[in-house]
Amino acid sequence: MSSLPYTDLSQKNLPAMLDFCRRLIRTPSLSGQEGAAAQLVASEMRALGYDEVRIDAVGNVIGVMRGSRPGSAIQFNSHLDHVSPGAESAWKYPPYAGVLADGAIWGLGASDTKGAMAAQVYGIAGLRQAVPDFAGTIYVVGVVQEEVGAVGSRELVQTLPCDCVILGEATDNQVVRGHRGGFKVVVRAIGKAAHASVPHLAVNPNYMLASFLSRLRDVPMAVDPVLGPASVAPTIYRTDQESTNVIPGEASVYLDWRSVPGETFESAVAKLRPLADAAQEPGGSIVLEARGRTELTTYTGLKRFWPGALSAYVLPLEHPAVSQSHAALEPALGRPVEVNTWRFCTDGPWFVEAGIPVIGFAPAVEGVPHTAQDHVRVDKLEEAYRGNIALADRLGAVKLR
Repeated sequence: MSSLPYTDLSQKNLPAMLDFCRRLIRTPSLSGQEGAAAQLVASEMRALGYDEVRIDAVGNVIGVMRGSRPGSAIQFNSHLDHVSPGAESAWKYPPYAGVLADGAIWGLGASDTKGAMAAQVYGIAGLRQAVPDFAGTIYVVGVVQEEVGAVGSRELVQTLPCDCVILGEATDNQVVRGHRGGFKVVVRAIGKAAHASVPHLAVNPNYMLASFLSRLRDVPMAVDPVLGPASVAPTIYRTDQESTNVIPGEASVYLDWRSVPGETFESAVAKLRPLADAAQEPGGSIVLEARGRTELTTYTGLKRFWPGALSAYVLPLEHPAVSQSHAALEPALGRPVEVNTWRFCTDGPWFVEAGIPVIGFAPAVEGVPHTAQDHVRVDKLEEAYRGNIALADRLGAVKLR
């Protein structure tokens, strides 16, 4: 890896990178509405001298930097979209203001993942200055609809061949090598409706679900030696009635199942079926279903589907994407670098299932995304700039699969 002083470049370009991050935050980009943010990223890439910049059919923005030597194709991937801000009164600073205060940039999407995107766009723009003869082809992409169905990344699996993906999801500038998967199980209790004044004429589905949920904590969960235990949590509860004086005929609860490698929807249902059988009452039934496919429309007008499930993955410590990343980052950052796993899900499994290794490296910390305390620290952004150069330099020059 190059011994050029990444720190000099990162300090020189820090003000412009911070300004870009703040402009990204000031550009609302809810899922399906990322067009303005995509144009902003594309314009910044062109101004920074990327070899090629384009926007694909679903609206992903793709910037390309080509090395002078043959090597691997590396994709730096952050998402353009963000979740709803919720009640703006809960925010210390307005969610779309991009305020720079207390050593951090504050605003919706700062940590997930507009800060990471700024560090990737600027870091890879600085790669050619730091390493004029770098190897391989480096892509920096801003993907659409990550928050609702991985539409952008799933498109890139099919259309943008690469040898490794580096996700801009929160890692506190450590290396991350995997996470648990996830899917939703819908538990439907079907009973018999009646007026609330004559409960003896009803088969109340609420009692069936209450009985089911009272047993849920005792379900034995699989444990992975790296990712730890799988988990299941009831979330949304619904009935088919809105009147307070009517016993519903049907009630349902969503279970959020966080899986470890080897688990499937079918294996989860096999564990839940005895609970459902025990909770059924005469005249009623309990049905276990997978959450159905969801249709999504991109800001470019294309329709795509979210299949409703995400697998778990863990790269081995000895995988070159992990070991080479760790070896690149420690000297570039001048400190020990940990190798961890995420507690949440990302777009990573779509690439891994296609045979493309995925690691995470980004400046934000877990626990901040999707909250009114959303922010990214300035010193972490500067460090991520250096780290992205080091990763592109090292990984572009080695065989990764």
